[in-house]
Amino acid sequence: MVSSSDSSPRRPGSAPVTALTLPRADRLRWPRGVGPAALGLSWLRLHCAPRRSGQAQDCGAVAFLAQAVTVLRHHHLTVHSSRTGFASRLNSGVDSLQPNANGFAADPFGYSALAWHKWALLATANGHPIDISKPPTISDLKNPVLWLSHAHALSEAAVHLVRNPPSFDSFPQELRTICHSQYHAVALMLVGYSLEVCLKAMILLRLGEDEFTKQEKDHFHHKLDELSNFIPNLNEKDKAILKGLSHFVIWAGRYPDPGSKRVSNAVDLFDISEKYEVSGKDLFGLSARIMKHVQTVVG
Repeated sequence: MVSSSDSSPRRPGSAPVTALTLPRADRLRWPRGVGPAALGLSWLRLHCAPRRSGQAQDCGAVAFLAQAVTVLRHHHLTVHSSRTGFASRLNSGVDSLQPNANGFAADPFGYSALAWHKWALLATANGHPIDISKPPTISDLKNPVLWLSHAHALSEAAVHLVRNPPSFDSFPQELRTICHSQYHAVALMLVGYSLEVCLKAMILLRLGEDEFTKQEKDHFHHKLDELSNFIPNLNEKDKAILKGLSHFVIWAGRYPDPGSKRVSNAVDLFDISEKYEVSGKDLFGLSARIMKHVQTVVG
């Protein structure tokens, strides 16, 4: 719960600030059965799984991972790279495809860049060999599973921030309220990025890789209200919320200043907030609706 009193700073002429109860943070999470894990298994079954009997193999999550390790060891998959330490990082991943609690601390850059390689290992284990000794191609990186998984990672990060606001004890007491607002601007930036990546993943699924690549420049922006044009039943307020989130993605979650050429954007946020009376419930509810549309796109 985040509360503020009438004495808190506010925009001149605006209504007094009243106590605000944030909705449950898990509204940002993927609906059950809709997230990237479910889509990933479906994608593998359709495109990657062995079809010796004419049907895709159906693996549970545990069996799926176990099979990946077995296949990789059976084929003695190794990695060759001129970059020091890269081969050892990937080969150590063969021993365990579970998340590594110490991986980030030991090698933050390398560990955080292994998403595609981990996907390649799983695809290889399901009959679709991918050579991870070579850099990923443009086609490899247009995999919608990677996009939806990345959207999920962003939403989980946003959930963590909303649920665990710090006390800012190391900051001067009179300035903590400033940092508190900026902290939540960062959380909204992550919500916005999550929706952006999710929307682009759905566009990729709708168009297919080739057509998406041809039209890529048309989607190379952060305007959520435009990227969401294919989502049904979005009303004027929904579009306004997405426009507001776009501001946090473009500048308000990253800098205190939108830049001299976009200084009016700071006013736009207050205008959207006041005109449409946007609440946390409105914002997170819209986010959940958009994420849920993945299920319709995947079919």
